[in-house]
Amino acid sequence: MRTIAALFLILSTAGAQAAVCLNTDQIQNTNAPNDKTIELTMKNGQTWHTELSPACSGIRMFGFSWSVKGGQVCDASEMVRVLNTGAFCRIGKFEPGLSKAK
Repeated sequence: MRTIAALFLILSTAGAQAAVCLNTDQIQNTNAPNDKTIELTMKNGQTWHTELSPACSGIRMFGFSWSVKGGQVCDASEMVRVLNTGAFCRIGKFEPGLSKAK
């Protein structure tokens, strides 16, 4: 039984992707087009988006805040807080978007 559990742990770790961390001083703009998505535009024109879990009611209207440690925000490990309502939602994986750099 221990061998099966150890094998499962190895396989699940091998399939895991490394976290994407973004330097907050390089974020130029954030946008929440709906209650489930945050889009980030970097100073170099690159864009990233992430899905929130659960949906953050009011995030589009009120905006959000987050606590940042070490000047970086990492996907799948950070929480955002909706301003005015206080609701908390977890950031999912950061996915790259289209670059606006010229």
